[in-house]
Amino acid sequence: MVERNLDWKSTGTLSLFDQKEFVESLYIFNTSALDDLGYVFIPNNCQGGSSPSCRVHVALHGCRQGRSYLDDTFVTDSGYLEWAGVNDIIVLFPQAKANTANPQGCWDWWGYTGADYASDLGVQPKAIKNMVDRLTTPSSQLSSPFSEYELDPMGDLMSFFTVMFTLLKFFF
Repeated sequence: MVERNLDWKSTGTLSLFDQKEFVESLYIFNTSALDDLGYVFIPNNCQGGSSPSCRVHVALHGCRQGRSYLDDTFVTDSGYLEWAGVNDIIVLFPQAKANTANPQGCWDWWGYTGADYASDLGVQPKAIKNMVDRLTTPSSQLSSPFSEYELDPMGDLMSFFTVMFTLLKFFF
């Protein structure tokens, strides 16, 4: 493993993406406590299919640490990006948000999304698996797996664009 680089912005691209497309229906999405947008960090060596050795890491924030509470603070200050860019690790930061059943914006670890919350049938695990599957599908080299939004240096939503990815298969 290569030593971390504190200047992570020089080692990759942090983008927002639409999480709605990874849930089967809008009704289910609206009750899932998934935020509309999630983050993905793509190291420079992993963009455009330039490195077949790229791996995926999924980083889940804690309660009251999602985008709706802290903007991108968890993503940019947790330390993941400092290691990911120099070690060819794509980091997926799916985002949860508060709702009536989940007032603290936690990931579902107690069943507020339904009885299957802790199985591969649960709405949150299934959505995250769909995100990882999209990232790790070989056809991702030919088309953009995510509809994304570029972040400016201040982390604000700027403009719509697409990025091509290639990764090794990640087993969820």
